[in-house]
Amino acid sequence: MFRSPGLRTGNKIVAFLGHGDRLIVKLPRPRAAALVDDGIAEPVIMGARTMREWVAIPASPDLETTLQAWTALTREALQYVRLSP
Repeated sequence: MFRSPGLRTGNKIVAFLGHGDRLIVKLPRPRAAALVDDGIAEPVIMGARTMREWVAIPASPDLETTLQAWTALTREALQYVRLSP
């Protein structure tokens, strides 16, 4: 999973492309949970563990909608990861 094309800041992973046309981003737990609850994102599960700060956002059938959503969430993830210790 973490070997997919992605975005880093320093040595921290911010976002990457998952299988099935999904963008996977790292966000604060409350924000990630809200996106899952709203049906916008899916939880990321590795083995038996749910990664609480990582969510997967499926591509929309409309390319422009996908670009807008993925760009906004990637920017949000970059800001979060940069500020994280």
